Amino acid sequence: MSYQKTNPAVVNHSSSSTYCFDVESFAHSMRAYNNEISLTFMVLSDSKSEEPIPSEVVKGATT
Repeated sequence: MSYQKTNPAVVNHSSSSTYCFDVESFAHSMRAYNNEISLTFMVLSDSKSEEPIPSEVVKGATT
């Protein structure tokens, strides 16, 4: 089993906890994942859905 660098993190601004993974790397990965999922949803949204995503919004999000 491999261990990664640990970063202390403040939870609820009252106590500190140490995680067994790189918190900054995890946060970066989650932001990238959420961005890709959002873009995929917008691109796959079509005019048949109840509330299609306007093409201008999709173009703005992809630049």
